[in-house]
Amino acid sequence: MKKIKYYILGLLLILPINVSALSVIPTITCNDRNLKAGEQTVCQFKVNVSDGKIAGISAKYSFDSTYANVSITPSGSWQGNADGGQIDYYDFQDFTGSVPIANITYKANNQINSNVESTLNINIIEVGDDLGVAHKLNTLTSVKFTLTPASSAVVTTTTSSAITTSGVSTTTTNKTTTKKITTAKKTTKKGSKTTTSSPITTTTSSATTTTSLATTSGVSTTTKKTTTTLQSEHGSSKRNVKQIIIVTISSVFLILLITGAGLTIYKEITLRNKNK
Repeated sequence: MKKIKYYILGLLLILPINVSALSVIPTITCNDRNLKAGEQTVCQFKVNVSDGKIAGISAKYSFDSTYANVSITPSGSWQGNADGGQIDYYDFQDFTGSVPIANITYKANNQINSNVESTLNINIIEVGDDLGVAHKLNTLTSVKFTLTPASSAVVTTTTSSAITTSGVSTTTTNKTTTKKITTAKKTTKKGSKTTTSSPITTTTSSATTTTSLATTSGVSTTTKKTTTTLQSEHGSSKRNVKQIIIVTISSVFLILLITGAGLTIYKEITLRNKNK
């Protein structure tokens, strides 16, 4: 009986016993969590170790590959692999306190057409302490990213609703009114010049366009455009009359001038004859 007790005591002394509860708290910090399509940021995966030391760590990571890609590299002197959603690192020295584990590059995919949120998760499942004892854990940490299209950091969704109405009618009316104003014919004889005034025709043209829209509120729009045009059958008549009048006046003035000069000469000749 005593031999059995000594044997059990010997086994307890040989096997490592975890007296204190090892605490490992993970964190992820990123330079930027708002990314446009095609942009990337770098995050750091750390653990805070208390009540012991660690020399190895195993964790699982996950993310939505529809929106992003992730690459992981070990920090410091850690060695091992990080791919396929699994991280397995080890080191030949022991760590406690704040321990950097890995650097994570998170890159948004180019095919992002609307605002989305994507999450990166890391769950520590096991750590090895400085005595070689494995500690099973289930400690999760995560970080959320807001991903937007490359064209704009803010996406505005606009919904347009169109109302189609029937009964749209357009009426166009063209109306032309011609007024003929005839002045009395005047004939003036001055010397050998004859002046005749010609009748003038005035034409008024108006165009009216009416557009009615049978909308839900019964709005009707009417546009009226009137154009008045004056046309002369003999466009140059007035100018010709003026020119004839000017020529006639000039001719009369010239005749009077010549007549006056002739009378003056006649008077002088008459006086000279009398004096002789």
